[in-house]
Amino acid sequence: MFDTYCSPMHVTPRALRAGIVLLVATAVLGSAHFVRFARRGWFADLPGGSAAWFDLNEEYSFGAWFSVVVLALVAAAAAIAAMAETGRRRVAWGTLAFLVCLLSIDDKIMVHERLPELFGIERQTMATHEWLLPGLIIGGIGVAVLWYLVQALDRPVKWGLLCGLVVFAFGAIVVEGFTGALTRQLSPEWARAAMPHWVLLEEVLENVGSIIALVTIFNHLDRTGVLAFAPRATDPSTRKDQPPRNEAAL
Repeated sequence: MFDTYCSPMHVTPRALRAGIVLLVATAVLGSAHFVRFARRGWFADLPGGSAAWFDLNEEYSFGAWFSVVVLALVAAAAAIAAMAETGRRRVAWGTLAFLVCLLSIDDKIMVHERLPELFGIERQTMATHEWLLPGLIIGGIGVAVLWYLVQALDRPVKWGLLCGLVVFAFGAIVVEGFTGALTRQLSPEWARAAMPHWVLLEEVLENVGSIIALVTIFNHLDRTGVLAFAPRATDPSTRKDQPPRNEAAL
């Protein structure tokens, strides 16, 4: 359908601006998290425990909601792409939308934290977080199915999504797994001191991976004309050679 869209990735101005805005938001939220723990006294007088709003590790913080919203936007963009396609491409985009939607929901309600109980794994029996083992199995199956389906998509889209997945997975699995192992080896004092920094790295990587995926899909929609923000040139009311209506009436 879009045979001309097989050249190396070229990001449209609108997709680039969207990515920059989201990256700046990520930097602001990450900076607030860092200051929250580096200068605890600045937040001591905030009412009602509102200092936790700036903690990326809190489920109701600004950063947590930002992550949920970005993933939801990725799912929505993939769903729009699916509606504009047919055949295997539609299946690929639809599957991506469904899986990322589940990921967005999980990011809020933390179903993955309950996986050990669902799989009969006892807590504190592994070197790191117990949910990582069943999470890797489930995630691996999902990625394998998705990677098979996205072979039907254009090369820039496929590799952009892969890049986003690698960055996201590095934060969600590698960094969190290392953090879980580290905190179980360190003394409680050292663990409490190091945790905010590891959480910051993990959340920033997850957000950057999501943003890469969103910009990739938004760029695809923009380049292929699915996002028609401007009137079409064939619309008679927008033709430059057409005289103004008052002149035409004369």
